[in-house]
Amino acid sequence: MAITDRVSAVARGLATAAFIVAVPVFLISTNLRYVVNAESRYRDGFETYQIPAVTGITLDQLMVGARGLIAYFNSDQEFVDVTVQRDGRPFALFNPREILHLKDVKALIQLMFRLNLATGVYGAFYVLWLAVWYRNRFGRPLAWALLGGGALTIALLLAVAVAATSDFDSLFLQFHFLSFRNDLWQLDPRTDFLIAMYPEGFFFDATVFLALASALEAGAIGALSAAYLVLGRRRRSVARPLVARR
Repeated sequence: MAITDRVSAVARGLATAAFIVAVPVFLISTNLRYVVNAESRYRDGFETYQIPAVTGITLDQLMVGARGLIAYFNSDQEFVDVTVQRDGRPFALFNPREILHLKDVKALIQLMFRLNLATGVYGAFYVLWLAVWYRNRFGRPLAWALLGGGALTIALLLAVAVAATSDFDSLFLQFHFLSFRNDLWQLDPRTDFLIAMYPEGFFFDATVFLALASALEAGAIGALSAAYLVLGRRRRSVARPLVARR
């Protein structure tokens, strides 16, 4: 094999490997974007964990706070500033420690948003590159790459599922140690409304939803890719005898 052919083969392999890795990142970050921005998820959590009774803030006003957080996470505003009504009076929802922690949370969320955009753009360019390189034969290499990405997604989610179901408390704790360089996340539900509004169960439910949605999407991608490959193989096996007869 010529050197240029080897370089080309290595480049194709690296591009495909990057695409396979990009698939779980794109799926998980897309679903995370939904979880962060879906008001219904917040309302369901407030109702499930009886947050109005815990905080003394009505459900409607809790939703005002949730919408304020959603707007903050999607803005270039440095610090969150959310005021709700409590006992008929304006109430600043978060104290200075919580505000600083939410700045860290926002940085993490926006990093995931950027990864979502980057992997989506890369995936589009990869498909375009396959179409140019393989012309009308790009379906098979794309299907194999999608199958690999779907399988990798499910493998990663299974690993997380095992860890979460066996000891979610430890997993949640390790996530905070790895994600934040300070202890601002260590809040007291008796005095800090952020942790009172969003208890650990709220995040467990969000994690389960995120994992299930991503797994279902990855499974659908893998199943469609496998079906395409199997049907393509059958069509080629049928076509060969016909060509031989001619």
